[in-house]
Amino acid sequence: METDLIQYQIYSRLDAVEQTLADCGFLRIHKSYLVNMKHVCKVNNYTAYLDIGLALPIPRSRFRTAKEAFVTYKGAM
Repeated sequence: METDLIQYQIYSRLDAVEQTLADCGFLRIHKSYLVNMKHVCKVNNYTAYLDIGLALPIPRSRFRTAKEAFVTYKGAM
């Protein structure tokens, strides 16, 4: 299965984008990464694994929140 990575350039602070998309299933896992939870396959060992094969780091300070959000999201499906 081939998946194209979609990238957008937004001239705004990621904090503002995070607030806008918070109710749409997006989660801030890193100071530089905001991910759509429907594309996260696994959260383990301070890493978020995406369905397109990317592994994104999650710092210790955000790991617990990211893991809990992932479990809650997958449970709600």
